[in-house]
Amino acid sequence: NFANKSIEELYNKLIYSFENLIVKRVGGINKATEQAKIDSLNAANIFISLSDNIQETFGLTVIEAMAAELPCIVSDWNGYKDLVKETETGYLIPTRYAGGYDNEINQVDIEYKIEKINFDYMIGLKSMKTIIDENALINKLEILINNKDLRESMGRNSKERWRNLYTWSIVSEQYRDLWINLKEIRESCTKSIESVSFHPPIDYVFKHYPTEISNQEKLLVYSDSTKAEILLNPLHSQLIEIITSNKTNKIIELINKNKSITLTHLNEIGIEKKKQKEVMAVIEKLGIAKNQI
Repeated sequence: NFANKSIEELYNKLIYSFENLIVKRVGGINKATEQAKIDSLNAANIFISLSDNIQETFGLTVIEAMAAELPCIVSDWNGYKDLVKETETGYLIPTRYAGGYDNEINQVDIEYKIEKINFDYMIGLKSMKTIIDENALINKLEILINNKDLRESMGRNSKERWRNLYTWSIVSEQYRDLWINLKEIRESCTKSIESVSFHPPIDYVFKHYPTEISNQEKLLVYSDSTKAEILLNPLHSQLIEIITSNKTNKIIELINKNKSITLTHLNEIGIEKKKQKEVMAVIEKLGIAKNQI
């Protein structure tokens, strides 16, 4: 559900800017009812969830779709990796993340820790650096759309996997075993452990979430690419300005002029080196330019 009416209106405006895109939303400002969710799952043929943010650590919606006997197409991202079995219950779509995985705490980390920006803002900045493999998604969708038998087979496998691993009775038993195990560990500990405060970089903590690290040095504009001006969309423009160091308009000019974008281009307009890969990731994420096909 949306945080407020203005965000919902901006989201709707973005949807309507794409031709041939039909969206039926369940919920809105108010959360969808349980019955509405059940009806939606019962009416569906395929479930898709392309999580791209570090807030998504497991994925209850995926479990619900598995229980509803649906084949699942999800991003290859953190907990989702463990839920969906590739080619058996669905497909994992590769992800790339433009994060710095050394031990350096960046400006976003600092501003979040001192509460200059809130949790949602931090999550937004991190998710803008995550890229979902669009071509892989299209390929897997085409396979399932055109193969009813495969959809139904994967759906049955999904439900069986849910029944064997994720029903409440099984999970609650696992929690009880975990609590007992932790209690035994605490009681058997004879050493006094001093607590040490340690705040590693957020990107370092979540470095295992994506399929791989994003390291694109050159992206090209194609005939079906999204216009570069989408960087100015008010739904995310504030986040983009932070990532681009307030050089968004210069980047748009570069892309429109050269029909490409490179690390050299970004360097020429003064984007510092440690932020260049993040800018490239945002451009690819939004479909403005792509890796050479």
